Amino acid sequence: MTSPQTVGAGRRPLSRVVVTSGICCLFFALYGLIHRPPAPVVELVCNFATLVSAVLWLEEDARTRGLALVHEWGFLAYLAWPVVIPWYVVKIRGPHGLGLAAFLYGVILAPPILGTIIRIAEHLR
Repeated sequence: MTSPQTVGAGRRPLSRVVVTSGICCLFFALYGLIHRPPAPVVELVCNFATLVSAVLWLEEDARTRGLALVHEWGFLAYLAWPVVIPWYVVKIRGPHGLGLAAFLYGVILAPPILGTIIRIAEHLR
């Protein structure tokens, strides 16, 4: 059995999604440590970078596995990711792929959740 970090598609391994999420969480944590709200552009990038990285991974993984997809698969995956991720991993990997879907949810949602926690903590200060 492969771990979520080693599951990858050719040139775009899932580890890039994890690294993107980690970097975004690091930025939010650093802003929290200096007790300043992140700049709006930093907050915007950190909230969406991991999702974009995950969608790029989904797109490459689907292409590598030969899944027949709609023409604008990346755009559809970006707009409807809460539905598309479990559908995709179950279609490709079967029911045991739901663990990968849960892992992707966690990685995608970690930066926005951390940013929200830091913002709430700053308001309570």
